[in-house]
Amino acid sequence: MAAEILMRREGSHLVPADQLAEEDVRELSAGAEFIVEVRKPRSLQHHRLLFALLRKVARSTETPLNENALRSWVLVRTGNVDVLPLGFGKTYEAPKSMSFANMDQGDFRKLFDAAVHLILTEVAPGLPDNFADEFIAMLDSKTLVARDGEVLKKASPKAA
Repeated sequence: MAAEILMRREGSHLVPADQLAEEDVRELSAGAEFIVEVRKPRSLQHHRLLFALLRKVARSTETPLNENALRSWVLVRTGNVDVLPLGFGKTYEAPKSMSFANMDQGDFRKLFDAAVHLILTEVAPGLPDNFADEFIAMLDSKTLVARDGEVLKKASPKAA
């Protein structure tokens, strides 16, 4: 039996995060042992922010790119690919899936940071002067974007 149950950490224990999860736990055999794979659920808000940023880039270029084409480019350029054999010694790098089932929050965070770095260093310089400032303004004030020790945007304290 395989099941995904949303759990929350309380001290050194995992407990059901909601009523549905509690019902799922009650259906498990009492006294049985289970192997648990722990993943942090993806943030829908973080996912939407990436697509808003990609849309901003796509609308700022004079090309027919849309955010989905740009997403594929970002995935390939950041190394988030599946290498598929084509035969005859050739391979194809296909963008990996970003679905919630295939990428947890930790991996998504790495992708997000790499995407922002890629856009700010390779795309923004060719766009209008105010693009980088507007792009950074879209980022949450708590977001730290760093790569190779270089902080591109520091978290700023919010005014009270």
